[in-house]
Amino acid sequence: MGYTGNLKERSVELTGFWVLSMLSLGATLFFLFGQKLRTPLDLAVNILKLVYDSLSVVIGYVTVKHMMKTQTIRFHVNHFVSDQPVDAGSPQPSPVRGSPVRRIGMSMGTL
Repeated sequence: MGYTGNLKERSVELTGFWVLSMLSLGATLFFLFGQKLRTPLDLAVNILKLVYDSLSVVIGYVTVKHMMKTQTIRFHVNHFVSDQPVDAGSPQPSPVRGSPVRRIGMSMGTL
């Protein structure tokens, strides 16, 4: 789910992956602090999983926030540039020279 959402820049899949990461973090916290009988191996594995899940939640939140901001900017740029819907993968003719221009494939470093 997160892999598809990341590659195709779909916010629904990435948000779903982030919610599932939060559920996994909750389960890890239960297994770390809620168990009565635990072995040292359980403790070590759950601490490592807690670190991994915490990083997953934080990085997932930052990624979803950045992608939503980027998608909003792309939507507004496409909305103000033309009234016609723009397909994300197809090059559009340039009104100046007639050469194809990729409106949606702009560099994200400049935003």
